Amino acid sequence: MKNRTWKKTMAVTLGSMMILSMGTTVSAASDGDYTKNENVYVALDSEGKVSGTHVVNIFHVTKEGDIIDYGDYDKVVNLTNLDEIESDKEEHNFYSEEGKFYYQGDMSDVELPWLIDIDYYLDDEEMTSEELAGQSGDFEMHIRVKENPQASHDEYYNNYMLQISVPMDTEVFDNTICEGGVISDAGKNEQVTFVVSPGSDGNFKITAEVENFELDSITMNGVQQVYERPKEEGSGEMEPVIVPSFTSSANKTVNQVMFLMSTEGIKIPEPSTPEIVENKESKWKTFKNKLISLFE
Repeated sequence: MKNRTWKKTMAVTLGSMMILSMGTTVSAASDGDYTKNENVYVALDSEGKVSGTHVVNIFHVTKEGDIIDYGDYDKVVNLTNLDEIESDKEEHNFYSEEGKFYYQGDMSDVELPWLIDIDYYLDDEEMTSEELAGQSGDFEMHIRVKENPQASHDEYYNNYMLQISVPMDTEVFDNTICEGGVISDAGKNEQVTFVVSPGSDGNFKITAEVENFELDSITMNGVQQVYERPKEEGSGEMEPVIVPSFTSSANKTVNQVMFLMSTEGIKIPEPSTPEIVENKESKWKTFKNKLISLFE
Protein backbone atom coordinates (compact mmCIF):
# COMPACT_ATOMS: atom_id res chain seq x y z
CA MET A 1 0.00 0.00 0.00
CA LYS A 2 3.06 2.28 -0.37
CA ASN A 3 3.74 3.25 3.27
CA ARG A 4 0.10 3.55 4.29
CA THR A 5 0.93 4.31 7.96
CA TRP A 6 3.22 7.20 7.02
CA LYS A 7 0.68 8.53 4.53
CA LYS A 8 -2.14 8.46 7.12
CA THR A 9 0.06 10.40 9.58
CA MET A 10 0.84 12.98 6.92
CA ALA A 11 -2.88 13.23 6.05
CA VAL A 12 -3.60 14.45 9.61
CA THR A 13 -0.69 16.92 9.51
CA LEU A 14 -1.73 18.32 6.15
CA GLY A 15 -5.45 18.34 6.90
CA SER A 16 -5.57 21.99 7.92
CA MET A 17 -3.74 23.01 4.73
CA MET A 18 -6.18 21.38 2.31
CA ILE A 19 -8.29 23.76 0.24
CA LEU A 20 -11.63 23.25 -1.48
CA SER A 21 -11.30 24.53 -5.05
CA MET A 22 -13.39 24.37 -8.23
CA GLY A 23 -12.38 21.59 -10.62
CA THR A 24 -9.98 19.77 -8.30
CA THR A 25 -11.51 19.09 -4.90
CA VAL A 26 -9.45 17.75 -2.03
CA SER A 27 -10.90 15.70 0.82
CA ALA A 28 -9.71 16.81 4.27
CA ALA A 29 -9.71 13.16 5.36
CA SER A 30 -7.38 11.97 2.58
CA ASP A 31 -3.90 12.75 1.33
CA GLY A 32 -4.78 12.06 -2.31
CA ASP A 33 -6.22 14.77 -4.55
CA TYR A 34 -9.35 13.75 -6.46
CA THR A 35 -12.89 14.46 -7.53
CA LYS A 36 -15.58 11.78 -7.80
CA ASN A 37 -18.78 10.90 -9.62
CA GLU A 38 -21.52 8.66 -8.22
CA ASN A 39 -23.55 6.46 -10.57
CA VAL A 40 -26.58 5.17 -8.66
CA TYR A 41 -27.91 1.95 -10.24
CA VAL A 42 -31.39 1.01 -9.02
CA ALA A 43 -33.32 -2.21 -9.69
CA LEU A 44 -37.08 -1.68 -9.64
CA ASP A 45 -39.81 -4.28 -9.63
CA SER A 46 -42.43 -4.17 -12.40
CA GLU A 47 -44.60 -1.82 -10.30
CA GLY A 48 -41.76 0.69 -9.77
CA LYS A 49 -40.75 -0.18 -6.19
CA VAL A 50 -37.05 -0.33 -5.29
CA SER A 51 -35.71 -3.89 -5.04
CA GLY A 52 -31.96 -3.22 -4.96
CA THR A 53 -29.41 -0.39 -5.20
CA HIS A 54 -25.70 -0.21 -5.80
CA VAL A 55 -23.47 2.80 -6.36
CA VAL A 56 -20.42 2.84 -8.60
CA ASN A 57 -18.05 5.49 -7.23
CA ILE A 58 -15.68 6.84 -9.88
CA PHE A 59 -12.64 8.76 -8.62
CA HIS A 60 -10.57 11.03 -10.85
CA VAL A 61 -7.28 11.03 -8.93
CA THR A 62 -4.83 13.86 -9.70
CA LYS A 63 -2.43 13.04 -6.85
CA GLU A 64 -1.84 9.50 -5.64
CA GLY A 65 -2.49 8.68 -2.00
CA ASP A 66 -4.89 7.26 0.54
CA ILE A 67 -8.55 8.14 -0.01
CA ILE A 68 -11.36 7.92 2.51
CA ASP A 69 -14.89 7.77 1.14
CA TYR A 70 -18.18 7.53 3.02
CA GLY A 71 -21.40 5.59 2.49
CA ASP A 72 -23.75 3.29 4.38
CA TYR A 73 -22.98 0.18 2.34
CA ASP A 74 -23.86 -3.43 3.09
CA LYS A 75 -20.93 -4.53 0.93
CA VAL A 76 -18.09 -2.88 -1.01
CA VAL A 77 -16.25 -4.29 -4.05
CA ASN A 78 -13.03 -2.97 -5.59
CA LEU A 79 -13.65 -2.73 -9.36
CA THR A 80 -10.15 -1.45 -10.20
CA ASN A 81 -7.65 -3.94 -8.79
CA LEU A 82 -7.26 -6.74 -6.24
CA ASP A 83 -6.38 -4.46 -3.30
CA GLU A 84 -8.60 -4.63 -0.26
CA ILE A 85 -10.85 -1.71 0.62
CA GLU A 86 -10.73 -1.25 4.39
CA SER A 87 -14.25 -0.57 5.68
CA ASP A 88 -15.26 0.51 9.16
CA LYS A 89 -19.00 1.13 9.40
CA GLU A 90 -19.62 3.97 6.88
CA GLU A 91 -15.93 4.79 6.24
CA HIS A 92 -14.05 3.16 3.36
CA ASN A 93 -10.29 3.57 2.96
CA PHE A 94 -8.16 2.65 -0.07
CA TYR A 95 -5.01 3.70 -1.90
CA SER A 96 -5.07 4.93 -5.50
CA GLU A 97 -2.46 6.00 -8.00
CA GLU A 98 -3.14 8.86 -10.41
CA GLY A 99 -5.90 8.09 -12.91
CA LYS A 100 -9.31 6.54 -12.30
CA PHE A 101 -10.36 4.35 -9.43
CA TYR A 102 -13.72 2.53 -9.26
CA TYR A 103 -15.46 0.77 -6.42
CA GLN A 104 -19.02 -0.44 -5.90
CA GLY A 105 -21.12 -0.14 -2.75
CA ASP A 106 -24.38 -2.06 -2.28
CA MET A 107 -27.10 -0.26 -0.34
CA SER A 108 -30.41 -1.24 1.27
CA ASP A 109 -33.43 0.76 2.50
CA VAL A 110 -32.74 3.49 -0.05
CA GLU A 111 -35.09 6.43 -0.53
CA LEU A 112 -34.91 7.73 -4.11
CA PRO A 113 -35.71 11.37 -4.99
CA TRP A 114 -38.81 10.14 -6.86
CA LEU A 115 -41.72 7.87 -5.99
CA ILE A 116 -42.62 5.76 -9.02
CA ASP A 117 -45.87 3.84 -9.51
CA ILE A 118 -46.62 1.67 -12.56
CA ASP A 119 -50.10 0.17 -13.00
CA TYR A 120 -51.30 -2.25 -15.70
CA TYR A 121 -54.81 -2.83 -17.08
CA LEU A 122 -56.24 -5.33 -19.56
CA ASP A 123 -59.76 -4.81 -20.91
CA ASP A 124 -60.28 -2.13 -18.19
CA GLU A 125 -59.35 -4.55 -15.38
CA GLU A 126 -56.29 -3.77 -13.23
CA MET A 127 -53.79 -6.63 -13.17
CA THR A 128 -50.45 -7.46 -11.64
CA SER A 129 -47.53 -8.11 -13.97
CA GLU A 130 -47.72 -11.83 -13.14
CA GLU A 131 -51.39 -11.97 -14.10
CA LEU A 132 -50.79 -10.00 -17.28
CA ALA A 133 -47.96 -12.12 -18.72
CA GLY A 134 -49.12 -13.98 -21.84
CA GLN A 135 -52.55 -12.30 -21.95
CA SER A 136 -54.17 -10.61 -24.97
CA GLY A 137 -56.63 -7.73 -25.27
CA ASP A 138 -56.82 -3.95 -24.83
CA PHE A 139 -53.79 -2.91 -22.79
CA GLU A 140 -53.27 0.20 -20.69
CA MET A 141 -50.28 1.31 -18.60
CA HIS A 142 -50.11 4.25 -16.18
CA ILE A 143 -46.77 5.63 -14.96
CA ARG A 144 -46.88 8.19 -12.15
CA VAL A 145 -43.87 10.06 -10.76
CA LYS A 146 -43.84 12.43 -7.79
CA GLU A 147 -41.42 13.80 -5.23
CA ASN A 148 -40.44 11.45 -2.41
CA PRO A 149 -40.94 13.35 0.87
CA GLN A 150 -38.77 10.76 2.67
CA ALA A 151 -35.69 11.50 0.51
CA SER A 152 -32.86 13.14 2.44
CA HIS A 153 -32.25 15.85 -0.19
CA ASP A 154 -34.62 17.71 -2.52
CA GLU A 155 -31.77 19.00 -4.71
CA TYR A 156 -32.17 16.00 -7.02
CA TYR A 157 -35.92 16.39 -7.49
CA ASN A 158 -35.62 20.16 -8.06
CA ASN A 159 -32.61 20.11 -10.38
CA TYR A 160 -32.79 16.77 -12.21
CA MET A 161 -34.66 15.71 -15.34
CA LEU A 162 -36.02 12.16 -15.32
CA GLN A 163 -36.26 10.42 -18.71
CA ILE A 164 -38.44 7.30 -18.93
CA SER A 165 -38.13 4.86 -21.84
CA VAL A 166 -40.63 2.05 -22.51
CA PRO A 167 -39.76 -0.47 -25.29
CA MET A 168 -42.88 -1.77 -27.09
CA ASP A 169 -42.22 -4.86 -29.22
CA THR A 170 -44.27 -4.43 -32.42
CA GLU A 171 -44.85 -8.21 -32.56
CA VAL A 172 -46.63 -7.92 -29.22
CA PHE A 173 -48.15 -4.41 -29.27
CA ASP A 174 -50.19 -2.80 -32.03
CA ASN A 175 -51.76 0.65 -32.39
CA THR A 176 -49.67 2.07 -29.55
CA ILE A 177 -50.74 5.51 -28.32
CA CYS A 178 -49.10 7.52 -25.53
CA GLU A 179 -50.25 10.53 -23.55
CA GLY A 180 -47.56 12.94 -22.45
CA GLY A 181 -44.71 11.41 -24.43
CA VAL A 182 -43.35 10.64 -27.89
CA ILE A 183 -43.07 7.42 -29.90
CA SER A 184 -40.05 6.64 -32.08
CA ASP A 185 -38.86 3.63 -34.09
CA ALA A 186 -36.09 1.56 -32.50
CA GLY A 187 -35.53 -1.55 -34.60
CA LYS A 188 -38.32 -4.04 -33.99
CA ASN A 189 -39.53 -1.90 -31.08
CA GLU A 190 -41.43 1.32 -30.82
CA GLN A 191 -39.74 3.37 -28.10
CA VAL A 192 -42.10 5.42 -25.92
CA THR A 193 -40.28 8.25 -24.12
CA PHE A 194 -41.53 10.47 -21.31
CA VAL A 195 -39.70 13.38 -19.67
CA VAL A 196 -40.25 14.68 -16.14
CA SER A 197 -38.86 18.22 -15.80
CA PRO A 198 -36.90 19.32 -12.70
CA GLY A 199 -39.18 20.12 -9.79
CA SER A 200 -42.21 18.54 -11.49
CA ASP A 201 -44.36 15.44 -11.18
CA GLY A 202 -45.43 13.23 -14.10
CA ASN A 203 -48.56 11.30 -15.01
CA PHE A 204 -48.31 9.28 -18.22
CA LYS A 205 -50.42 6.74 -20.09
CA ILE A 206 -49.86 4.14 -22.82
CA THR A 207 -52.60 2.24 -24.62
CA ALA A 208 -52.24 -0.55 -27.19
CA GLU A 209 -53.69 -3.76 -28.50
CA VAL A 210 -51.62 -6.63 -27.11
CA GLU A 211 -51.12 -10.25 -28.14
CA ASN A 212 -49.33 -12.61 -25.69
CA PHE A 213 -48.23 -9.80 -23.37
CA GLU A 214 -44.61 -9.47 -22.38
CA LEU A 215 -42.51 -6.37 -21.83
CA ASP A 216 -38.78 -5.65 -21.73
CA SER A 217 -37.30 -3.53 -18.96
CA ILE A 218 -38.45 0.07 -18.54
CA THR A 219 -35.45 2.36 -18.01
CA MET A 220 -35.35 5.69 -16.17
CA ASN A 221 -32.36 8.03 -16.12
CA GLY A 222 -32.02 10.98 -13.76
CA VAL A 223 -29.53 13.64 -14.91
CA GLN A 224 -28.85 17.11 -13.55
CA GLN A 225 -30.35 19.83 -15.76
CA VAL A 226 -30.26 22.97 -13.58
CA TYR A 227 -26.72 24.18 -12.94
CA GLU A 228 -27.36 27.78 -11.82
CA ARG A 229 -30.02 29.45 -9.69
CA PRO A 230 -30.68 33.03 -8.54
CA LYS A 231 -28.47 33.97 -5.60
CA GLU A 232 -31.22 36.14 -4.16
CA GLU A 233 -34.73 36.70 -5.45
CA GLY A 234 -34.77 39.61 -7.88
CA SER A 235 -31.00 40.24 -7.64
CA GLY A 236 -30.16 38.99 -11.12
CA GLU A 237 -27.04 37.32 -9.72
CA MET A 238 -26.66 33.57 -10.21
CA GLU A 239 -24.85 30.93 -8.18
CA PRO A 240 -23.92 27.36 -9.13
CA VAL A 241 -26.12 24.45 -8.07
CA ILE A 242 -23.90 21.89 -6.33
CA VAL A 243 -25.76 18.66 -5.59
CA PRO A 244 -24.72 16.64 -2.53
CA SER A 245 -23.31 13.14 -2.42
CA PHE A 246 -26.09 10.56 -2.60
CA THR A 247 -24.25 8.14 -0.32
CA SER A 248 -23.19 10.41 2.56
CA SER A 249 -23.15 14.08 3.55
CA ALA A 250 -19.55 13.49 4.71
CA ASN A 251 -18.42 13.31 1.05
CA LYS A 252 -17.39 16.79 -0.09
CA THR A 253 -15.73 15.84 -3.38
CA VAL A 254 -18.67 14.99 -5.64
CA ASN A 255 -18.80 16.56 -9.09
CA GLN A 256 -21.76 14.60 -10.47
CA VAL A 257 -24.47 12.17 -9.38
CA MET A 258 -26.44 10.16 -11.95
CA PHE A 259 -29.42 7.84 -11.42
CA LEU A 260 -29.89 4.82 -13.70
CA MET A 261 -33.03 2.82 -12.91
CA SER A 262 -34.51 -0.23 -14.59
CA THR A 263 -37.59 -2.37 -13.94
CA GLU A 264 -37.78 -6.12 -14.17
CA GLY A 265 -38.95 -7.29 -17.57
CA ILE A 266 -42.29 -9.13 -17.70
CA LYS A 267 -41.88 -12.46 -19.47
CA ILE A 268 -44.27 -15.26 -20.37
CA PRO A 269 -43.51 -18.09 -17.89
CA GLU A 270 -41.99 -21.26 -19.27
CA PRO A 271 -44.24 -24.36 -19.10
CA SER A 272 -43.35 -26.50 -16.09
CA THR A 273 -43.46 -29.97 -17.72
CA PRO A 274 -41.13 -32.77 -16.55
CA GLU A 275 -38.27 -33.38 -18.91
CA ILE A 276 -37.34 -37.01 -19.66
CA VAL A 277 -34.04 -37.54 -21.40
CA GLU A 278 -32.61 -40.94 -22.26
CA ASN A 279 -28.90 -41.14 -22.80
CA LYS A 280 -28.47 -44.40 -24.74
CA GLU A 281 -24.74 -43.96 -25.02
CA SER A 282 -24.40 -43.65 -21.26
CA LYS A 283 -26.52 -46.79 -20.73
CA TRP A 284 -24.39 -48.73 -23.21
CA LYS A 285 -21.19 -47.68 -21.44
CA THR A 286 -22.59 -48.88 -18.09
CA PHE A 287 -23.58 -52.23 -19.57
CA LYS A 288 -20.18 -52.64 -21.29
CA ASN A 289 -18.31 -51.88 -18.05
CA LYS A 290 -20.31 -54.50 -16.22
CA LEU A 291 -19.44 -57.09 -18.89
CA ILE A 292 -15.75 -56.24 -18.65
CA SER A 293 -15.83 -56.57 -14.88
CA LEU A 294 -17.08 -60.16 -15.17
CA PHE A 295 -13.84 -61.22 -16.89
CA GLU A 296 -11.42 -59.33 -14.66
